[in-house]
Amino acid sequence: MNENDVIRSLQNIRTVYEVQPEPIVTLTNIELAALHIETAIYLTQAGDIMCATALAHAAEGVLVKVIYSMKKETCYIALRKQLASLFKIPEKEVGDTLRMKRNFLNHGNRVNSNVTLSTEEAVLAINRALFDYRTVTGKWSPQMAAFADKHSTSLRGVLFSYIKRSGIDFGTGEVFEPFISG
Repeated sequence: MNENDVIRSLQNIRTVYEVQPEPIVTLTNIELAALHIETAIYLTQAGDIMCATALAHAAEGVLVKVIYSMKKETCYIALRKQLASLFKIPEKEVGDTLRMKRNFLNHGNRVNSNVTLSTEEAVLAINRALFDYRTVTGKWSPQMAAFADKHSTSLRGVLFSYIKRSGIDFGTGEVFEPFISG
């Protein structure tokens, strides 16, 4: 390829971009969170639990600022407090554990590290986002409501789901599955 070929290729690329108008999307924080949650629900149903989990946690991140401005508590904070109280361990340890997989999905970790995700964890992440979304808006979209009907979305339900399904290990070497049955 000579210099003229490179210039022609660049001109063709520029022409394609000039012909194709850029999409313009304007969203509020609430609309963005709803889009994240509804897409996470769809992706969970389609079997893409990694992207679903990441999007659900992204929705939490968008909503957290709104919830704090309302002087209310996020699902994450409520879970952290309740789990710390239940297991008599520092809130920081609980918080580090609850954020571990979210942080990995957002940033990765050490070289050669990995994370294992399950459908249940995607559902739990969506439940947390749904809890926060309802805290802000007082309602759900039809898609969110259908998901909520199928999966537990009360704070108590999310708390019990974390204990029952995730087998949370708070660094004590114990896995806390046996506390909740049924």
